[in-house]
Amino acid sequence: MVIKYMNYNKKTLLFLIAFTFLFIIPMTSAYIESYGTTKLDDCITWTQKYSNSTYTNFTSVTYPNQTKVIFNPQIESNKIGSEYYYDACNWSSIVGEYEVCGTTDVDGVDTDFCVGYEVNLSGSERNITVLIADILIILFLLIIIIALHRAYGKYNREEANKSIINSHDGNWGKTFIKTMANNLMKNSFLWYYSIGWLILIVMKDLILNFSSSEIYGFFVLFLDIYSFGFFLIIVVWIGILIKHFQFITEIIQDINMGVSE
Repeated sequence: MVIKYMNYNKKTLLFLIAFTFLFIIPMTSAYIESYGTTKLDDCITWTQKYSNSTYTNFTSVTYPNQTKVIFNPQIESNKIGSEYYYDACNWSSIVGEYEVCGTTDVDGVDTDFCVGYEVNLSGSERNITVLIADILIILFLLIIIIALHRAYGKYNREEANKSIINSHDGNWGKTFIKTMANNLMKNSFLWYYSIGWLILIVMKDLILNFSSSEIYGFFVLFLDIYSFGFFLIIVVWIGILIKHFQFITEIIQDINMGVSE
C-alpha cells in the first residue's frame, strides 16, 4: 500500500514538472536583443543598436502572424545626441512577438539588423517565477478538488445527522456549528464551485499576459457570470443550511418531548 502511494506521488510530481515546462517553454522569447514589452495599441520606441553609426533607417516589421510589412520609403529615425530613435505608434495592434528590421552604418559599412519586441494586454514583461507560481496554484487547487471528491464522495448523511443529534447537550450554538460543518462536507458542490472560482481568478492573470484582447474580453465576461453564479450558490447553500438545522432541531425537540413524557 505504501509503495503504491509513493509511486502515485512520483507520477503526479513528474506530471506537474512536465506540464509546467511544456507550458513555459513556448512563452520564452526567442530574441536575445529586444525593445522590451509594450501594451496593446501603445507606442514603442525603436532605436539603433550600434553607438558608432551615423544614420538608422527602419526597413520592415514582421507581425506575430508572420505578416511582413516593407517600408517604402524607409522610415528615417530621429536623433538626440548620438542616439537614433523612432516612436512607432501603429505597430502594436496584435498580441505577440514582433520583429523590426533596419539598416545602419557600422564603422562606415552599411549593416542590416533586426530587433524583437513583445506586445501583450498588460504591457508588463513575462515573469517566469510568477508564471510557474500561477500554474502550480491551479494544479494544487485541482488536486484539492480531487481530494475532496474522494474524501466526501461516499458521505453518509444519516450517520452524520445521528452524530449531531446524539452529541447535542443543550447548547444550540454548538449544534448549529456542527450542522454547518456537516453541511459544508455534505454539499461538495460548494467546494467545487469555490475552488473553480479561485482557479479562474488565477487564470485571468495568465490570459491577461498571454492572450488576445478578444479572448480576454470573453474570459472576463465568463468570470463575471461565474462570480454572479457563485453568489447564487452561497444563497442556495444558506437556504439548505437553514433547512437542515430546522430538521435537526425538530428531531432533537421530538426526542426531548418523548423523554419528558
